Amino acid sequence: MSALGVETSVFVWPAVFIGASLLLGVIVLVARRFYMKSLGRKAHEEAFTIDKLDEMCESGQISKDEFERLRRAALGLLNCPGEKGDSQSSASAKLDDEAVDGECG
Repeated sequence: MSALGVETSVFVWPAVFIGASLLLGVIVLVARRFYMKSLGRKAHEEAFTIDKLDEMCESGQISKDEFERLRRAALGLLNCPGEKGDSQSSASAKLDDEAVDGECG
């Protein structure tokens, strides 16, 4: 009977180990999914938009010059982020022609 017990344990314990590993993997995946969803909501709620820039300008939190500089930076219209002067590309000039100078939004 001891030979039968050895044969059974050779198959049972690896099966138990594989089952426990699969269960643990499923638990980790579910926990990760909930964690990533919670991060996604936070990132979406705190997303920085040009509309928020406009609200900040209208409320006086930033000046109109800062608004224009940040708007161009957000749209990727500055030639070089470290550049002192605000050299405008043709796309930036086109947007500025459409916008009212010196006004928010």
